[in-house]
Amino acid sequence: MKLLLIEDDESLAQLLRATLIAQNYQVELAPDGQQGWDLAQSSVYDLIVLDLILPKLDGINFCKRIRLQNGNVARSPNQNTPILLLTALDSVMNKVIGLDAGADDYMVKPVDLDEFMARVRSLLRRSYITRSPLLEWGELCLNPNNCQVTYQGQPILLTAKEYAILELFLRNPDHIFSASLLIDRLWTSDEAPSDWAVRTHVKGLRNKLKKAGVGEIFETIYKLGYRLKRREQESPKEQVATSPILTPSSLTTFISDVWEEMRETYCDRLMIIQQAVTALKNGQISPELQQAAEYEAHTLIGSLGSFGLGEASRISRQIQQILTQAESISSLQIQQLVHLVSALQQEMQSAAARTHPAQTSGSKVVHGTSLLIVDDDAVLARHLATKAAMQGIVVEVATDLQQAESFLVDQLPDVILLDLNFPGAPGSGLNFLATLYNQHPNLPVLVLTAKEDFAHRLEAARLGSKLFLQKPIAANQVLRAVTQVLQQSSPIPQKLLIMEDDPQMSHLLRHILQPWGYHLTLVDSPQNFWTTLEQTDPDLLILDIELSDSTDSLSSTINGLDLCQVIRNDFRWQKLPILFLSAHTEAEIVQQCFAAGGDDFLYKSAIAAELLTRVRNRLEQR
Repeated sequence: MKLLLIEDDESLAQLLRATLIAQNYQVELAPDGQQGWDLAQSSVYDLIVLDLILPKLDGINFCKRIRLQNGNVARSPNQNTPILLLTALDSVMNKVIGLDAGADDYMVKPVDLDEFMARVRSLLRRSYITRSPLLEWGELCLNPNNCQVTYQGQPILLTAKEYAILELFLRNPDHIFSASLLIDRLWTSDEAPSDWAVRTHVKGLRNKLKKAGVGEIFETIYKLGYRLKRREQESPKEQVATSPILTPSSLTTFISDVWEEMRETYCDRLMIIQQAVTALKNGQISPELQQAAEYEAHTLIGSLGSFGLGEASRISRQIQQILTQAESISSLQIQQLVHLVSALQQEMQSAAARTHPAQTSGSKVVHGTSLLIVDDDAVLARHLATKAAMQGIVVEVATDLQQAESFLVDQLPDVILLDLNFPGAPGSGLNFLATLYNQHPNLPVLVLTAKEDFAHRLEAARLGSKLFLQKPIAANQVLRAVTQVLQQSSPIPQKLLIMEDDPQMSHLLRHILQPWGYHLTLVDSPQNFWTTLEQTDPDLLILDIELSDSTDSLSSTINGLDLCQVIRNDFRWQKLPILFLSAHTEAEIVQQCFAAGGDDFLYKSAIAAELLTRVRNRLEQR
């Protein structure tokens, strides 16, 4: 199902978007009311999530427009789409105004994500109130609550897009969907595929359903599209209680990561409030500054609470209540503001310390870093592996030395965590460490053991171990040690040359890659490409396939495929790893990239999730 999220607080918007995507919803983002309105006029959505206070067009007027309370506004394709209104204003009057304007539900910030998802499901159910909560076609059953598809009780594994296509047809059994209509309903505007790619998705879904025994579920209507085959309805089944897809641990980790990433923006918001309070103390506050500070306090109420900073949210609400006053603010209230702002600053600083206690500046580990744990304590090893995976570390576990030796035959990890004690084989851990030191002297090894004698420490140090860890030890301490060793042994930062003419995409690539130590050079015009290539001598080249038109006649005809072919024909650069980026998903485009000499291909829609791993793999295989 396709949702429109209109929220001007970027970090909160990303948090809500990720939560919705984890439940297999397609989400379009708009940072202000006008952009949201433009999207609502061009696409049909199943639900609109809307902030009350927005730049350019506020939530109340948005609702009035879309519900046609203003007769001068043309009919909207989302006139009957349910709307969930979000705001930090919790007075009854604000709720009444929002609901009267046309909102279907009203949720007060800070947003509890479990409650938020429950309200989303509730509003979507109301759109299909006459239907069974389970979507069924014979013995084929789709459960929207846990995103599971079963046939005769047996699960059918589908991709997210295949699931979305099936759900759309089951919810609209009499509707004919063309490829273009499927794109409009199931893809966001920045990842829209070709008609051919859509037909490939439908074909893949058909094949999986046939393999499960369902038979042909779709009928092809000549020159029109697809429709669900008609079938006699069967008695509805009882809805089964299910658990949410988002696990508490994964959600908590994501919230912490987003907070850490966006914390500086909230510090900037706090600075505006501090400026207003200082101006109040000096008797020089302007209406514009007071209004700006009130707006920032309003934003902090919802955002900080949604990130689990309940006390900070409560303080922000007190600040906003004072700044909202139309009459002059008294000296006593100014003093109260000074104390409240100081308390808010302390809360935010405390939250920063709590969010990632194991990391300091410069302690980040490149996502995709590999760790081999050699320990016969399977419970501890699994616990460490889970914690490490949450930090983006790829983990392998060997519960005996034979498994570890077999693993090292195929590949070398970036770091090894080795327990020296194995039952029935005294001294085998030290012998294994000695072998590692002789064969791979540059491979960092951390020693983990329950023995406390000095002789073991001395022998481990002589055999090249980087750190000696004494059991029992907390998992977070172990990971801190792993991070420290990796930082000490990390190689010289590698250079990446990026040919990308889209400023927003360039910003995203810089945002993803730069924090992990890569030296980036970005070029936006083919005219400057070759000179920059010679000057930077990169370790990896990232090319966008399509480059926008240029005023230069030669540059306007050059694309990423052309640049790749030129590089492969040059004696010096023909071995340079090349990673292609593209918004296109057609198989022909992918084939053209590899035919031109590309080493890898990545869809732009998958950049956030896969770019770091792809870059690292290319550099390792160089």
